[in-house]
Amino acid sequence: MNILFQNQKIDQNTILNKDWDQQLPSFLNSALEFCHDWYNGKKEFTLHTSGSTGTPKPIQLKREQLEISATNTVNVLNLQATDHALLCMNTDFVAGKMMLVRAMVADMDITIVQPTKNPFENLSEAIHFDFTAMIPMQIEACLNDSKASKALNQMKAILIGGAPLTYAQIELCNEKLTAPTFLTYGMTETVSHIALKVINGEDIKEDFKVFDDVEIGVDERECLHIKAPVTLDQKIQTNDIVKLTSDKSFIWLGRADNIVNSGGIKIQIEEVEKEMAVILFDLDIPNPFFITAIEDEVLGEKIIGLIEEGDREIHSDQLLEKLKTRLPKYHAPKELYLVSAFERTPTHKIQRKQTVDKLIKPSN
Repeated sequence: MNILFQNQKIDQNTILNKDWDQQLPSFLNSALEFCHDWYNGKKEFTLHTSGSTGTPKPIQLKREQLEISATNTVNVLNLQATDHALLCMNTDFVAGKMMLVRAMVADMDITIVQPTKNPFENLSEAIHFDFTAMIPMQIEACLNDSKASKALNQMKAILIGGAPLTYAQIELCNEKLTAPTFLTYGMTETVSHIALKVINGEDIKEDFKVFDDVEIGVDERECLHIKAPVTLDQKIQTNDIVKLTSDKSFIWLGRADNIVNSGGIKIQIEEVEKEMAVILFDLDIPNPFFITAIEDEVLGEKIIGLIEEGDREIHSDQLLEKLKTRLPKYHAPKELYLVSAFERTPTHKIQRKQTVDKLIKPSN
């Protein structure tokens, strides 16, 4: 494996002996340090959760767990030593680090660029890539750029993870993306993804398919649990409500902590968001949004919507009335707020609680 950066090629021996230029950018140094530790046989690694559902926390993972996860992905996507990967994600988190492990396991070259909205912006069109992983914000920006879109469509496999795709982003992928593309399901505790879902082409799937060595089931809440070699055969209980479609596949429905009791009616937040996404798409409003609930003296909890402001002017009162006419009675937000910018994690996941807290309890 060689690590490529701009016009430099850093080979395995250079990484092993730590002979690279120490004045390289910090994101590249971080990746090289990780690979150095890997090639020198380090047995345990500390990775951090993204912090989207709480405070980021460190997790200790064994080398064999990272190897199992990488091998599963390499085998399922048929990655080869002759392939060329693009790493454009933050290597401080599991998704970025696992791109490095996949490259080392498959012995394929990997180009590293600073994580940006459009990673292809400063790359030569002459460079051919076979494989990459991106967050939704990046895939959207790339598909709206002709050079980046062309580069993506020459690939044999693209992974999208880190945050859910919006309805508009899914439509964009269906329209402009021809390379095999997969939405991922996983978490730091499962060492990146343990399941993939096809989102484009003729074989689009509604459900995620887990790797062959992964066992899944649900608890009394219908929340997914996972057991696999990658978890050292320990059962990982999630808060993700799913519908099992087989012993190796499931449809993700939402999170158990996103169930709202409003006036005695139980409402799954993700169901409302799915309905609202279609309406906003029809109204040509591409802005990021989310639904949540706040305390209410009458209802106990009331549904509210938050929309991130963009280039286009939005009249919240008019939009709220349109939503009320098109959404089921109990799903329509009681209030709609325009927010200048959502709070986000370093991996661009929306931090719902922090955004709402800032809105409801603004700083003095």
